[in-house]
Amino acid sequence: MQVRSTVAAYFGENTYLLSDAQTGQAVLIDPGSPLPFVVQWIEEEHLTVTDILLTHAHVDHIAGVPYFRQKYHVPVWLSEKERDVLENSIRSYPQVLGDLREKLQPDHWIHEGDCLTPFQLKVLETPGHTHGSVVYQSDNALFTGDTLFFGSVGRMDLFSGSESDMKKSLRKLFSLPEDYIVYPGHDIPTTLKQERSINPYVRYYLQDEE
Repeated sequence: MQVRSTVAAYFGENTYLLSDAQTGQAVLIDPGSPLPFVVQWIEEEHLTVTDILLTHAHVDHIAGVPYFRQKYHVPVWLSEKERDVLENSIRSYPQVLGDLREKLQPDHWIHEGDCLTPFQLKVLETPGHTHGSVVYQSDNALFTGDTLFFGSVGRMDLFSGSESDMKKSLRKLFSLPEDYIVYPGHDIPTTLKQERSINPYVRYYLQDEE
């Protein structure tokens, strides 16, 4: 699996393109803006986009969904627990999302333990930043959205955020038996091992486990 990323124009969010050179299949994770040069990547590599996966429903992670959905006619996946967060984003950012209510509705609701093709990405429910936030887990990578960043974690003071949920979610991620590359919703990639060492939020929330 090849991972390419770019910073979306509207809010500085990371959009990820996962692809397999052998099969030619690809998925998008958190398209935060219309990104024509991502389309260029896809066309240059002769990829077939099969799905759009969302880690949560904040506007900076969904604003590009209508653009890519219209371009590729592929299903959109989102946690069922994000229904009200999605509606809140649509209401709160009409200047960005416009009248796109129907075009932003997911085709499939996802839940803990679901495994999504073509890359067999396992869904881990990680509430805290929002109550329907998820992480997508592959063999060696975690796409963490706004749950875990390099040296930080997602805000917990926004609509449906919860510090107690974030603590449980971080413990869940750091109980995974192997190290993983972390591809966050903002900033640069990191690893679980590095975050356990340097991230003050992680150390604080895990301190009574040490």
